[in-house]
Amino acid sequence: MELVKSDRVNSTNIGSVRPGRYVNFVNSGTMLRVARDNGFGIPYINPRIFPIREGDSFVGPSAIRAVFRAMKTFDAPIGIEIAPSEMAWAKINHYDFIKHITEVAASMDMRHWPIVVHYDHGADIPDLTRALKGGFTSAAFDGGHCKDWEDLVIQTNRWRETCYKFGVSLEAEMETIGGAIATDAQKAQTFVALTDPTMLAIAFPHNEHSATKGASEIDVELLRSIRAAVPETTFLTLHGGSGFDYPQLSLAVAGGISKINYATQVMRVMLDGTKYAEYLEHLQNLETHNRNKAGYLDAVDKLSVLFLEDSWTRMPESERIAMEDRAFAEVKRVLFACNTVGKIALYSDIMERGFTGL
Repeated sequence: MELVKSDRVNSTNIGSVRPGRYVNFVNSGTMLRVARDNGFGIPYINPRIFPIREGDSFVGPSAIRAVFRAMKTFDAPIGIEIAPSEMAWAKINHYDFIKHITEVAASMDMRHWPIVVHYDHGADIPDLTRALKGGFTSAAFDGGHCKDWEDLVIQTNRWRETCYKFGVSLEAEMETIGGAIATDAQKAQTFVALTDPTMLAIAFPHNEHSATKGASEIDVELLRSIRAAVPETTFLTLHGGSGFDYPQLSLAVAGGISKINYATQVMRVMLDGTKYAEYLEHLQNLETHNRNKAGYLDAVDKLSVLFLEDSWTRMPESERIAMEDRAFAEVKRVLFACNTVGKIALYSDIMERGFTGL
């Protein structure tokens, strides 16, 4: 049976959430097609500052509230994403993540905004399946874990079959972002022909995760060559968006990037000037130097316990609001850079056609 890139999320993976009642979950194919056809990019914000679970409630600051506020204020579509390792930081599981998104969406009346929930940098199909059953509508396979080209192609196709079975979009990559190797246009063309992902993450020289703002730069000619080599139906994505100045993000979108991953800078501004900044430094050191080392998640878990449980539960309400306000301001800057402001009306037909009942 031929697999196709579905526009619509299979309602069986939404759990108890009724699309159209509280939140409209869509997949990345649906979201990015409109962006590509209308010349704008969509930031996918990773809410690394996440509240902790206490019983049936969540306590502490939440970047999700800032993201939804920006979506409504600027009539802009935004994706939300998180990686398995980052769920470990926040001591949450797939269900917790979807539950918090749904609760915030209901409290802010987000029924008219399409929302992608993206499972980022995954490497394990059983965990991917749990995420998709829990409500995630898009997923990225971290190809950096593969031993060689043949293994990369085989594993990417396994992920594609799993994702498309659920009506969920797949993002694939050929190189580890942050490595010394930039994406080769002809190799990208071959890879896409062999694996047919919804999205392809491309790597530029000096393009890294968790980079300082301005440390990364778009290679415009390389981007143009990749865009020309890869079918239009495959959306190009940019990782490590925090490392690019805002004009560079605009260049990326103009050159054919549809999805922009953005995480570290939102976390930086939320923690800026607070006593929690040291937590950010520790987390970044763990992420940068220990991601693939034994004991990495244990170290993250211990740090999360010390930080979150001790600090989030005792945070004054005024400080939580100030942190979320700074996140809102940063998301605003990214939306303007990616030409995303005012584009939500372009999704009205999709919302009416694709998500009426179950």
